[in-house]
Amino acid sequence: MTERSSEDLFFYGIFSASLAFVAGGWFWAWSALGGIQGPLILHFSDYTGINQIGGMADIHGIGATGLMVIIVNFVLVRALRAGELRWAKLLAGTTLFMAALLFMALAAIISVNQ
Repeated sequence: MTERSSEDLFFYGIFSASLAFVAGGWFWAWSALGGIQGPLILHFSDYTGINQIGGMADIHGIGATGLMVIIVNFVLVRALRAGELRWAKLLAGTTLFMAALLFMALAAIISVNQ
């Protein structure tokens, strides 16, 4: 395996995992919360209680924003790989971290509303 193909595998793997986190969390939230007719609790704090309520449109907004961030970062990483490999790896890792955080946020919203 050449170094270029192992780099490609690394970057495509990172962005595939990021896409799986965001799309999987979005679909899970949509399927788990789609039947709820009332408002959804989007943020809950132990100190102040319910801080933010919303609906399925807000869930779709979270998922769509996550997908757009992944797409933009993928394009940026492809451009950065030619000259600044260090920054490309940092951006790819940050994208995966952001996608995992979005997945956890959607899982928390599901757990509070069920």
